[in-house]
Amino acid sequence: MKVKRHLLIGFLKKNKMTQAELARKIGISTTEVNNMLDGKAVDINTARKFIHFFGADEAQRMIDWETIGKKNPLADNDNSAPNYKQQYLDKTAEEPL
Repeated sequence: MKVKRHLLIGFLKKNKMTQAELARKIGISTTEVNNMLDGKAVDINTARKFIHFFGADEAQRMIDWETIGKKNPLADNDNSAPNYKQQYLDKTAEEPL
């Protein structure tokens, strides 16, 4: 996984957090945070911890899908994919309380 460097830097600045603090909160090494900030790919365990820390919505926005040659599976702009969230909301709206 690779992240969009500018978004991670923005997160650190906004939260007045050092790389070491982020590493500790995520549960990864400072080296891994440095690797992300240098545009390097990180391993699957680091990716899982990153996604768990940020949550799926924020993490998917920060992942640099283009550089890893993958399509963002949570992108809203794919009209061919079913909108499961909307289907669920529509279904539950029809059910009596």
